Amino acid sequence: MQPTAYKWAWPALALAYVLGLFMVTIMDVDSAQYASISQEMLQSGEWLQVHHKGKDYLDKPPLLFWSSALFYAIFGVSQWAFRLPSVLSSIMGFWATYQLGKELYNKQTGQLAALILASTQAWLMFNHDVRTDTLISNFSILAIWQLVKYVNGAQLKHLFWGFVAVGFAMMAKGPLGAVVPGAAIGCYLLGQKNWKMLFRWQWLLGAPIVLLVLAPMLYGLYLQFPDWEGIYFFFWKQSFGRITGENEWANDSGKFFFVHTFLWSFLPWSALALWAMLRRLQEFWQGKKVELLTLGGFVLPFIALSFSRYKLPHYIFPMYGMMAVLVAHQLMNLAKSSKSWVWPLALGQSIVLHTAALAFLALLMGWAFPGAPIWLVVLLILAALASFIPYFKFKQQRPMQLVLPAVFAMAIVNVGMNAHVYQALLPYQSGSEAAHYLVQEGLAEQNVGVYDFSQHSFDFYLGKVAKVFDSPKDIETAAGQAEWIILIRGKSLAELDKAGIRYEKIKHFDHFHVTRLTAKFLNPASRAEQLEDVYLIKVTGVVG
Repeated sequence: MQPTAYKWAWPALALAYVLGLFMVTIMDVDSAQYASISQEMLQSGEWLQVHHKGKDYLDKPPLLFWSSALFYAIFGVSQWAFRLPSVLSSIMGFWATYQLGKELYNKQTGQLAALILASTQAWLMFNHDVRTDTLISNFSILAIWQLVKYVNGAQLKHLFWGFVAVGFAMMAKGPLGAVVPGAAIGCYLLGQKNWKMLFRWQWLLGAPIVLLVLAPMLYGLYLQFPDWEGIYFFFWKQSFGRITGENEWANDSGKFFFVHTFLWSFLPWSALALWAMLRRLQEFWQGKKVELLTLGGFVLPFIALSFSRYKLPHYIFPMYGMMAVLVAHQLMNLAKSSKSWVWPLALGQSIVLHTAALAFLALLMGWAFPGAPIWLVVLLILAALASFIPYFKFKQQRPMQLVLPAVFAMAIVNVGMNAHVYQALLPYQSGSEAAHYLVQEGLAEQNVGVYDFSQHSFDFYLGKVAKVFDSPKDIETAAGQAEWIILIRGKSLAELDKAGIRYEKIKHFDHFHVTRLTAKFLNPASRAEQLEDVYLIKVTGVVG
């Protein structure tokens, strides 16, 4: 890859990431919940024990909460301070992906792999809609790179840093942080038939290194949850229990849930990834000596996770760094193909996806959420037209002829999403909107609660944990002592009326679950019927 190819590619992606960092309101459910938990940790000063709304919290390990709370302490509580540790981890992940590609193949493959990973919709999305998966994904890539360096050079410093990264990956999301690097390195050694390295006693040093990294978390779990409940939950029940059935969490996802998840989240490289996997399988079947890390490290955890009874899209993201390397390598081979029809076919599918991505953004901005500033529309149109230039400019540099238009298309789409679409969409998230209103009106310091309506974004942007009322009786008791401002669904007001509770409506909000978009909501003509009424009310007493 020529240095000139980076002149615009990385800055274009960086703009999309920066806009997501600063401009997009934190979304319910998961991201807002984690932001709120981190804020609660800072306010309570209890760093070893995690609480949510004042209650013990066990569902996720603490690395995201620790890092976000630390950045709150340094920069103040804000949405960008919450996201910054994850964005920084992604920069580390891009660097590690480059180094992994360079170690397995060559510098050009590493450069291409990092660019591919950074331009996937998964990475562009979960650096503003932050999950614990952001950290585990990037630390997993770092761990794999360092452990490959150890295999290739047998230097203990790489073994040490590899297992340190494994420890941080586990502290982000649990045992999956060890499973993904373990599967990758196991497949790498299998492909090399390096049995001597496989049985080196130095691998045994990994366990104490990982436990040393995990020690603060394990101590906190032991203090917070007696009888080893917390430690057992971390090492087994939360992850493997979803396969064995010990963990009762389940949703309606089928065995092939991650197949269609991969197809959209690895865009614009999904088609190339499927082709790259088939090519690697073909090479292996033909008896060629090939590295199996990128294929096996992706496929084996993918299959294992597919048997989980509870699945969410981001569970497979920790394997995407390896897939980026495999795609980069096979793309380099594709560009050298002597078959006259191969490269035109690859370009054809790239142009189709490129055009479809830009058309999708135009549909959202022109139909679903019109009203973008003229300057933004003009800028995006000019950028969209310019994104086709590499098809003509880089005819002698085939990888760039295909890669740069795809990268620019993803940057343009996500700049448009972050700068306008989310700005038009997120006013329908009533939790954050209600909190903004209370802060602006100087009412946030009053007694504030919620009834029959859970919105973590409300707590985060309010700056404190709102009291949760479980019944009209609870509201009646509280109202006998002081005035309360309560966030409530419109349909639940009838329960207060029936209980004789006096209140006045302060503010009305149109509410929609913004992370579960539907065609009817996106259609402006049918959107109103998809909205739910939510109110801020002031409870003034009880009818005598």
